[in-house]
Amino acid sequence: MIGAGVAGACVLRAVARTSHALGFADLRLSLFERAPGPAASASAVPVAVVHPMTSRDHNLASQFFLEGVTTLTRWLDDLQGCQQGWADMSGVDHREPHAEQTERQPGGWVLPIGLAQACLRDAHAHMADRLQLHFNCAILPVDLSVLLQTYDAVVICAATDRLLPDAGLALQPLSGQVSWVSVAKGQDAIHSQIPRVVSGEGFLTPLISGRVQFGATFHRSDSPPLVSLADHQRNIAQLRRLAPEVDQRLAPKPERCGGWAGTRYATRDRLPHIGQPVCPTVYKGKTDRWQLAPSVSQLHQLPRHDGIYVLLGLGARGLSTAALGAEAIAAEVLGIPPILAPRICRAVDPGRFVLREHARVNACLKRVD
Repeated sequence: MIGAGVAGACVLRAVARTSHALGFADLRLSLFERAPGPAASASAVPVAVVHPMTSRDHNLASQFFLEGVTTLTRWLDDLQGCQQGWADMSGVDHREPHAEQTERQPGGWVLPIGLAQACLRDAHAHMADRLQLHFNCAILPVDLSVLLQTYDAVVICAATDRLLPDAGLALQPLSGQVSWVSVAKGQDAIHSQIPRVVSGEGFLTPLISGRVQFGATFHRSDSPPLVSLADHQRNIAQLRRLAPEVDQRLAPKPERCGGWAGTRYATRDRLPHIGQPVCPTVYKGKTDRWQLAPSVSQLHQLPRHDGIYVLLGLGARGLSTAALGAEAIAAEVLGIPPILAPRICRAVDPGRFVLREHARVNACLKRVD
């Protein structure tokens, strides 16, 4: 396993639990993380909001994220996240712009560091000394071949595509900032005004560890993210539209807000990559185009990296994706039937952008002919 953020920790737990249930007593797991501990980088966000992405036609993305929230809720019950105070899945009040009514949706909030730590503890409970954790250990692209000689499978959950730059993953960096206002003791009446997460044009959390958090901004940039007054102002304006009564109560000022800024990586269609990535060395040759035969039109026809799996491109919906994606990866790695419906499997296939580009090139060639 490469990466000990929320995605990597969830995959570790899913593989450990599934292999234990199947009686794979000889299976050994290793996790490699370049940071000194779990939930670094994008997973270091103080609080993550979890809710489905609804659509009127309940499209594939809507189906996927709803199943993702349901799966995470089950995990939190197993890990006792709500009882231990690092999660609350009592629901989300969703407000559409200019709508008079609020819709109650499944979801809530989670502390990513709490989930990552709980997953590592649970994985260790199932694996004991067959699990090894390697922190402060960066994996480079040249290390992949060595890992594949040592392990039967390598799962990459390292956010970016730096380990697989030629696999056509089409990941885009999105920098963003979350803002918060500290609430002094004695002002706990804010609980009654914000009993649960509010979502819509942005989000707002209830009082968690003395803070009410709101946001977030998004910028297409891979520059080092920095907390800025300008993004505080944008988040405050967003809060004013989302929950004017809370904005009036808190009266946040940009210069008095706290904040966290980070970079997430998302795909163009905002769905994650789950499964085996495309292997360019099989077909990438004389040009920079994907060198596929014109007859290739299906995902199963694409050449894959043998022994490599990815859970990448979670973007801003990592907590709504990680548990479900981890169970799907565990099923694929351990050779059991897939847990995702075939249409959703295709929607999150790491080769989908390669196939789409190949189809566009073929269509252009046909028009020229």
